[in-house]
Amino acid sequence: MTHDTALAGTKPAEFYVISIKKFLFMCVITMGWYLVAWSYLQWTHYKRSTGANIWPAFRSIVGLLYVFSLFSNVQRALVDSGRDYEWHPISRCIVLYTAWIVSSFTLLVEPELILVALNAVLLVASCWALVGAQKAINFLHNDLQGKKNHALSFVEGLCAVGGGVVWVLLILIASLVVYMPVE
Repeated sequence: MTHDTALAGTKPAEFYVISIKKFLFMCVITMGWYLVAWSYLQWTHYKRSTGANIWPAFRSIVGLLYVFSLFSNVQRALVDSGRDYEWHPISRCIVLYTAWIVSSFTLLVEPELILVALNAVLLVASCWALVGAQKAINFLHNDLQGKKNHALSFVEGLCAVGGGVVWVLLILIASLVVYMPVE
């Protein structure tokens, strides 16, 4: 899967390193909204290290439209570093685009249990795609475990608390709807 060689002499582009556990925790607790911040941080680090004329805020707001570009830049940085890491960026992009399209269509039909199951599968597939990209980024920066960024910052902690409150409220509301007697 990985093959480490000496650096080829060029400084590869830099990206945002984060531990996989923290990444998954933040994605789940914020119901996916963390991905906007994650995308912004990836593009900000990339812009700072390469001087590319891009707008990280715009790219993070419409993140899915730029995921192929982000993954391509990560792959290019791996090649520039002289290191090999097999993570199949095109396959991961296809999974993300497919998940987005299919889940968008499920919003157009009457909600049924099978659609909930389908969306759960799409969520797992999307996590596989994004975690693989983050692992490649961590490998690029010689921090496979993301030890440089494994603890929650104050702002991330606030987001986690806010996300936790929303989760609790949603579970309570869902419980009330399910168990409320209908007259």
